Amino acid sequence: MQRSSGARTRLADDFARGVGMLRFKARIGAAAFRRLALGLIVGWAGIVLGYVALTQPPETVPAALRWSVARLIDGIGLGLSERVGRTVQTDHGPEHWSFATIRRDPWHGAQFTRLLQAAMTGALIGVVAIPLVGVAGVLTTARIGRRAGAAQQLRGREFTSDRDLARRLQRAGVASDLAIGRVPLVRNAETGHLLLLGAPGAGKTQAIIHMLEHIRERGEAAIVYDIKGSLFGQFHDPACGDVILNPLDQRGAPWSPWAEITTRADCKRLAESLIPLGSEREPYWGVAARMLFAACLDRLREDPERSVEQLLDLLLTLPRAQMRQILAGTPAAKIFEEGAEKPGLSIELHVAPYLEALGYLPADAGGADDASIRGFVAAVDQARDGALQPWLWLPVQRAHLDALRPLISCWADAAAAALLSHPAHRERRLWIILDELNSLQTLPSVLKLMGEGREFGACVVIGVQSTAQLEAPSAYGREGARALLGTCNTKAIFRVAEPEGQRWASAILGQVEQEQARESARYDAAGGDDVAIHRHTERRVTPLVLPTEIGALPTLQCYVQLPDAWPIARTALPPPTEFDATTAAPFFIATTDKVTAADALQRKATTRVRPRAGDEPRSNSPKRSKTKPADADASDDLFAAFGRRR
Repeated sequence: MQRSSGARTRLADDFARGVGMLRFKARIGAAAFRRLALGLIVGWAGIVLGYVALTQPPETVPAALRWSVARLIDGIGLGLSERVGRTVQTDHGPEHWSFATIRRDPWHGAQFTRLLQAAMTGALIGVVAIPLVGVAGVLTTARIGRRAGAAQQLRGREFTSDRDLARRLQRAGVASDLAIGRVPLVRNAETGHLLLLGAPGAGKTQAIIHMLEHIRERGEAAIVYDIKGSLFGQFHDPACGDVILNPLDQRGAPWSPWAEITTRADCKRLAESLIPLGSEREPYWGVAARMLFAACLDRLREDPERSVEQLLDLLLTLPRAQMRQILAGTPAAKIFEEGAEKPGLSIELHVAPYLEALGYLPADAGGADDASIRGFVAAVDQARDGALQPWLWLPVQRAHLDALRPLISCWADAAAAALLSHPAHRERRLWIILDELNSLQTLPSVLKLMGEGREFGACVVIGVQSTAQLEAPSAYGREGARALLGTCNTKAIFRVAEPEGQRWASAILGQVEQEQARESARYDAAGGDDVAIHRHTERRVTPLVLPTEIGALPTLQCYVQLPDAWPIARTALPPPTEFDATTAAPFFIATTDKVTAADALQRKATTRVRPRAGDEPRSNSPKRSKTKPADADASDDLFAAFGRRR
């Protein structure tokens, strides 16, 4: 019963409130209508009077009025029209005429007829013009009301339409031929790098496709990482000298680590690109694994017979005693000292997963004919003006990504390191396209390049699905991810699925301080005349774009943030263009006749003689063999080469 009584009370309150609001709105509307009608009538009368004043001579109106008064008095009778008159200006000067005389005068009658015709014409014009004036007045008044009720921005970036932003950039003379949707980028700002953030299928790849079209037209060099095939299929062009790096692809050029090495420091840098640091709590294993790999690279660096097969043989199969002698004089020799078998084995096991990717390289790779990312970057400065420069492709199928991730990451990072090793040159342009950056390992040289890339002409475009993927401890970490994303001066924010990413994107687009008008209405629910509207303003700081708005973006739409103080704009990308898949380059052609380093090493392992009892295995056993291990015979040549150099 209490619940039923409460429901009836709420219903009565709601009904009374609704009646009061309806009466309030009706009174406000009626008052506005009366004012509008009065204004239209006054406007119509003004049009009539204005037309008469503009089209008739000065004497017409006084004469017509005299004739009208004379006619009125004459109609009254009683002989008043003969006894009462007015002074009339004639050709002979002022004369006193009776109203009867004025009534019979043809000139006065003609002036009245002329004025009446002019007034009727003005009235017709008013009938046509007043609706238009009324509509314009309503729209203008509504605009004033909308502006009065809208928030007035005091500080912060402006939000505008994409067309307006494009016009501003064009008027300022800084619009680039590169664009995201309808928004052109700022000319020469591409060296400030570009971030594309959005969920899968939101439109990041489509934005990159439109950019690559203009990059190819410009003839500028590019290094493109592609795991989808949509970029490779449309833009790979062997006629331009494009190079493919993929050991599983028949078209892939041979490559070895020494193609990127000129000094011992390069060995260390390459090891950092190939082997991630690992856990922040226990970085020792990653550091030691890098040290071991770099030392082996350096030992083989000057060997004319070096090969990837030898590198894997050195790291995976040689006994600890030989490794200790080969790496003598390097910090990595500590790993193979007596008594360090257990930590040494842990370090070797930490290296092994990343060596698996090197096993897909050709067994004989390591010679002077290997493809060199360092050489590709050096050729950018040697290209002729106007010539189409080749692109370096890093295509990999998703099915092969886990196996090749260390190698692909190493190549992308090697490209950044190679560019940093060249002299600064602001006019140079080398594009590094890293769509789905989160699918790669950490790229320390890329992070460094993005901080200094303006001086070297680097234009890095990164595509990221979410910030959480980059902030993971196994990736860049929270601070590293912020540093990486913060170096991108131009940002395109597509639909973001996860709430944390939405909040981050909203914060990146910025906040604004606004002065917001607030209105409160007071009405008499009983129907009285006590009606009032109170208006006041308040200041507040709000996000320019709410996180929920970012999460609700349609596909192929994004918010664009340009460098400097240009406004934020929301734009839409054109729909994907269909291309002929029959003429497009196939994304992957499996290799059939290449002998990989892993294959060669496995064959060698099957032909080796099993070690005799007492030989020192490469294990955690603390004992040393007093005799020469039998499996060392397969590596005698390599060991002898190291011995000769020492």
